[in-house]
Amino acid sequence: MMDNQYKLTGTLRLSKKANDLVEEFTEVFTECTDEFISEDQSWAQRECTVDGDEVEVQLGITAAPAHRFFYRLQKCIGKKMGREYHLGVKDAIVNRLEIRFEMPTEPVTELKMPFVKKLEFDGKICTAILEDVENDFIIEGAVERLMKRIEERVERQYYEGKEEFWELMEESPHREPKWDKDPSSEMVDRGWIVRGPTKGKWFYRPEITAILNAMKEIAKKEILEPMGFQEVIESNFVPFDVWRRTGHMMGVPNEVYYFSEPATRDPQFWQEFQDKVYITNDVDVDELKKLVSEPKGGIVYAQCPNIYWSFEKAVIPEEDLPLKIFENTVASARYESGGRHGIERSDEFHRIEIVYIGRPEQLNELKEELTERFHHVFDEILEINWRMAWVTPWYMQQSGQEGVEDETEHILGTIDFEAYLPYRGEKSDSDNWLEFQNLTIAGDKFTDAFTIKTQKGDLWSGCSGIGLERWAVVFLAQNGLDPEKWPDGFKEYLSELPKGFRSY
Repeated sequence: MMDNQYKLTGTLRLSKKANDLVEEFTEVFTECTDEFISEDQSWAQRECTVDGDEVEVQLGITAAPAHRFFYRLQKCIGKKMGREYHLGVKDAIVNRLEIRFEMPTEPVTELKMPFVKKLEFDGKICTAILEDVENDFIIEGAVERLMKRIEERVERQYYEGKEEFWELMEESPHREPKWDKDPSSEMVDRGWIVRGPTKGKWFYRPEITAILNAMKEIAKKEILEPMGFQEVIESNFVPFDVWRRTGHMMGVPNEVYYFSEPATRDPQFWQEFQDKVYITNDVDVDELKKLVSEPKGGIVYAQCPNIYWSFEKAVIPEEDLPLKIFENTVASARYESGGRHGIERSDEFHRIEIVYIGRPEQLNELKEELTERFHHVFDEILEINWRMAWVTPWYMQQSGQEGVEDETEHILGTIDFEAYLPYRGEKSDSDNWLEFQNLTIAGDKFTDAFTIKTQKGDLWSGCSGIGLERWAVVFLAQNGLDPEKWPDGFKEYLSELPKGFRSY
C-alpha cells in the first residue's frame, strides 16, 4: 500500500517585515521542520521565500501530514525568533494542499466531494486538491475525515443497490391466516382512520386508537414491566449536535423533518405578516421565511439519541447496571416520500423506544430475555406468522461485522422480526413480509459518542423499537378487523371496540 503523499503551498504572515532576517529565518525554518519529522522521514520539498512581512512556504513529504506541520511553524518560529528578533507569525494560510493516497478499491463512477477543488483517480490512487483551506478545517481534523469519506464513498459504490445481509434465525409454526385484505384500506373504508391534513400523516379514530393502546399495554405488561424497564419522557426536538454524534446527520439527513424557531416574538415584527393573512385569507410562505430562524434541529426520528444525550458524560455505578429505559410519548417523524403505504409506512408514527446500557455480558443476557418475551407476545397473544432474521446493513458489512461473532453467537448487530401479510400474496415470497420489530446491540458506538462510562470496564448500549402501527398492521392483516375472531390472548387486552363516529 502506497504511503500518503502531501504537497502544500502556504503563506506565513509575520508580525513585522523580515527582509533583513532572511538568513536567520531560513535557518529557523529548517530547524523547525527538522524537529517535526522522525529520523526515518525526509522532506521531498522544503522551501521558504521571505517577502516583507510574508513568507511563501512549500512543503512536500510522504507518510506525514504536511498541513499539520505547517501550522506548527507558527508556534515554533515565534519561540525561536521572538525573544532575540521580536519576530512572530500572526497567521498561517494554506493556499493549496495536494494529497495523493491509495484506496482499497477504485471508483466505479465519477465522484464529487465538498471542499475539494479537484478530485482525480488513477486506478486506486486518489489525488485531492484543496485551495484556500481555513485554519479550523485543518486544526479540527477535517482533512483526515475528508480522506476517510472519499474512501467510504468509493466503497459504497460497490454496495449500493445490494440487499442488506439477511440470515434466517427462527420462524414460527405456520398459522392459517383468518383474513387476506389490506388493513389500512379497510380501515379507511370503515372510517377508523382518516388521511391527515398533510401527506404521510393519519388521524386515528376511536377504533384503531383502542387497538394501538392495546398494543402499548401488551408491550408494557408482557415485556417492559416484568423486565424492570423504567419510563422516561423526552423532548420532541433533537438538535443537530446530537444527531451529528449518533450519525443521523450523515446517514439520513434526507429523511428528517427539520424545525425553525421564530426569529423574534416581538408582535410588531409579525404585524405585516398577520395583516396579510387576514386580508388575503392565505399564508405567504415567502414572507414567513423572512420571519423564522435557520433550522436548529429536527423532530424526533427515533427516541434513542435524546436518551443517550441525557446521560452525556455520566459515570454509571456498577450496581445500577444495566440501565433499562423506555420512552413512548413522542411521535417519530420520517420523510418517506414515495415509499408510503397505509399506517405501516407513513411520515408520522408511534413507537416505544427501549434503550439498555450495561456491560457486554449483561446486554447479551438482556437480548436473550427480550427475544423470548417477543416470541411469547407474537405466539401466545397476537398469534401471527413471524420469522426472526439477523440483518447487517452494508456499512456494518464493510467493518467485517457480517452476522456471526465468535462463530457461534450473534452479538453485535440487529435482529429483525418480520411478519407475513396475506393480502400481498404468497407466504413464500419475501416481498410479502413486513419488518415490524427490531433489536440491536450497538456495542460502544453511542456510549463513546456521549462519553457515558461506568467505574471500570466496557460499557455498551442497545435499543429496540416497538412500532405500534406495525404491530397493529401485522396483527390485523392475519386476524382481521372482527374482534370476535381475535385470539383469546389479545382479547384479554381488548375484547370489543368503541362505538366510534358515523358521518355521511
